[in-house]
Amino acid sequence: MGGHRAALPGFEAPAGLNDVLDIVRAVDGGVSESTVELRRDIGMLLLAQGRTADAFAVPDPLHADLCPVFGPDDELTAEVAETLAVIRLDLDGDGPGCPA
Repeated sequence: MGGHRAALPGFEAPAGLNDVLDIVRAVDGGVSESTVELRRDIGMLLLAQGRTADAFAVPDPLHADLCPVFGPDDELTAEVAETLAVIRLDLDGDGPGCPA
C-alpha cells in the first residue's frame, strides 16, 4: 500500500500510519479512543514535518465528528481541540472550539 507516495521523503510514516488507521477504524470504529489518538498523532506528525495544511486536514474532521457525539467538554474532544489549536497557530492563529 502507499504506492508512489511512499517514495517521497517524509511521507512514508504518515502513509503507514494511515494504513494502521484504516485497520483500527475497521476494528474499533471511527470515534474509539484508539482511533481518536491515532488520528490526532498523525496530525501532529504531519505538523512536525512542516505539512501544516495536511496536519489540519486530519484532526479537523475528527473534531467535527466528536463534538456532536460527546460534546466540547469531553476529554477526547478537548484533546483534539488542543491539537487543532496547535496546528492553527501555524495556519492562521484561530483558537479551538466546536464547529457551529
